[in-house]
Amino acid sequence: MKKGKDFIMISQPDMLKIEALLETATDKQMSEIAQMFNEIRNKKTAAKARTFKVGQKVKWHGKRGYMEGVIEKVNKKNIIVDCGTAGSWRVTASLLNAA
Repeated sequence: MKKGKDFIMISQPDMLKIEALLETATDKQMSEIAQMFNEIRNKKTAAKARTFKVGQKVKWHGKRGYMEGVIEKVNKKNIIVDCGTAGSWRVTASLLNAA
């Protein structure tokens, strides 16, 4: 595993091992794996959301390109961001970066 900026990245050989394991998994095991994946992703998103505060300036790259604004509200997984004339946007915390 390689260390990234704030996390450990899975190496390419390990990714290939995961792929091989998934190919041999039963439907029941695939459902269990999907549940584990979703639970971990939700935990990471919620943890990221807790790092932001109301009034903080943030930026992200979304459907309309580069956006920035000020946080109005922090929810469990999503953040409401006021972008002025572009309106308010509900953005998943994992897409946001401090401006």
